[in-house]
Order: sequence, then structure tokens, then C-alpha cells
Amino acid sequence: TKGHTCYAVDLIGFGHAQKPPISYTQYLWEQLVCDFVKQVVCQPSYLAGNSIGGYTAMSAAASLGKKTCVGVILLNSAGRLITREEEAAERASRGGRTLAVAMAEDGADILEPLKPPPSWLLTAGGRALFAYLQPNIARICRQVYPNNPDAVDDSLTKNILRDSNDPGAVNVLTSGAKLPTPITKNELMEGYGGRVLVATGMNDPLGGGQAAKRYGMYLEVASEEDGSLVRVPLEAGHCPHDEAPQEVAEAI
Repeated sequence: TKGHTCYAVDLIGFGHAQKPPISYTQYLWEQLVCDFVKQVVCQPSYLAGNSIGGYTAMSAAASLGKKTCVGVILLNSAGRLITREEEAAERASRGGRTLAVAMAEDGADILEPLKPPPSWLLTAGGRALFAYLQPNIARICRQVYPNNPDAVDDSLTKNILRDSNDPGAVNVLTSGAKLPTPITKNELMEGYGGRVLVATGMNDPLGGGQAAKRYGMYLEVASEEDGSLVRVPLEAGHCPHDEAPQEVAEAI
């Protein structure tokens, strides 16, 4: 939009960015976004993200605070979203502390033991998965663009294929099996305390078709009455910003 600057960031491990042999976690991506806002943007701004990018935006916003991040836009965001009762029970098990506070005070000992499969098995599984996914990129994308499959064009599929052939791409993919315990979006949104837009493609086939349920669960965390939460349902799938860009732009 005229008068606004938009940064579309390829985080390390994603898109055209490098994919070095490091440990990829949600905390790494959160820190990258925070550093980018502080060192490049250098002014109050909004954060937007789709899928795991939504979770990254929300966690970065909680870290930055609402004076630096003046609003968050979640587009079919990944991340745990639980009931008030479940959140209260989890905090009670940590002596009333949030997970972020418990980690700061007790370190990694507070987390459940991580027992990922052996590295050789993850690598073999990742390569086998790539062998299946790469020839089927266009078909899979059309499945997650159920309302506007024509938005899946050659540019999109060729870029996904190009990125999946980068050295280190398999390691990034298999990192999903080694992610540490995530902070719930309940805790992140509470800690952030600013305005959040939830624009959801209600026909998202990913996650077992739970888009409508997850859309409703945001009311467990924030209120629409005080303006801290704005929800907009969209006739789209997992990537509404690409499948229904005009509707998403209007929501924003």
C-alpha cells in the first residue's frame, strides 16, 4: 500500500535463504525476527505470518512488546492453542509459572525429555519424503488452495522446487521432529497484550480440517469486545493471503 513499507523475509532455513547445518527451532526463528525488527526496521511495526510463520510472528511480538510491535496478523497460524482450563492446569504443574518464566528460571530441565529418532533415520526419512513431495508440488498446493486452485502457478511451484533442492533442505525438514516444547499461543498472546488479527481460511485441509475449531478457540485467549482480537473468516485454504489476497488486504 502506498505510504507503507513491507518486508517479506526469508528466514534462515526457508525459501531462498541459506540452510546451514544448525539446529532449527521456533526460538531461533523468533530471535531472527526480533533482530530484524530492531536492526533493520528500526520503528514500530506490524508482524504478519502464515502457518509456522504465524507462530513465529506471535512469539516475536511477545518478545518485542506492543510498543515495538503495534499489531500482529495471523494467517492460519501454527502453534498450540488450548482451553483456559488446560492452560491453567499446565501452569499449576509448574508452580503457577508460565513456560517462558519457568525456562528462564530453571533452564531446559523444565522441558520434557526430547527423544527424537536417530539422525540417520531422520535423514533417510527426509530424503524419502522429498522424493515423494517434489514431483507432486503442484497437486499438493492445489489441495491446500481449495477455493482458488488457479492461484497455484508455475512461479510458485518452481520456487518451491528450487528451494527444496538447496543444500541442507533435508536437515531443515527433519528439524520438525526435534523441536522443543512450544510455548502456547495462549501464553504468547497474553504476554504480548496488543492487538491481534486472526484471518483464517476456513477450508484449510491441514491439521485434520480443524480450522473452524481453532478459529473459535482464539476467544479462549482474547476478547473481540475490547478490540484486542479481530477475527475474519475467509473462504480459502491454508494460505489465504495468496488464495484470496484482496479479502486478506481488506481485513488487514
